[in-house]
Amino acid sequence: MRKGLLFIIAALFLNTACADPVPPRLMRNLKGHHVMRVTLKKGVLRLVTTHGVVSHDIYENVIREGTCSVLLGDPEKGWGKSRIDRIEVMNRDERQGYAFVDARKACLELGKITDDAGKKTYFSGQTWICTMEICDDPGPVEPKKTEKTGK
Repeated sequence: MRKGLLFIIAALFLNTACADPVPPRLMRNLKGHHVMRVTLKKGVLRLVTTHGVVSHDIYENVIREGTCSVLLGDPEKGWGKSRIDRIEVMNRDERQGYAFVDARKACLELGKITDDAGKKTYFSGQTWICTMEICDDPGPVEPKKTEKTGK
């Protein structure tokens, strides 16, 4: 019984020990975005929300106002020296969500876009879909062929 308990405690400690510290400015900025858990591991910032389903609007809001705004406000201190390559915004059971890829560069580019249509287009190119803890690039959406024309 004790060996099992010690094993579980050691596993939790090692898991936490492998995680990188999340920049304090970023943590403060995520308050109010329904984020209940934040981890940074191997360049992946995972934000677990209180939502049962993360809609694309929720995802974009968390990325734009919760994470990118900190970097845009102060590119040197916003994220500090933290390596953040991808930002995953997941639902509460971490089975569904979206990932924002090439995060640092993408946030800086997103800050340069002024029109909403341009931001939507940019988001679609930087977004991966996450299901069952796997995030993958959905690739370009191909137009459907019609039966009559075959095109």
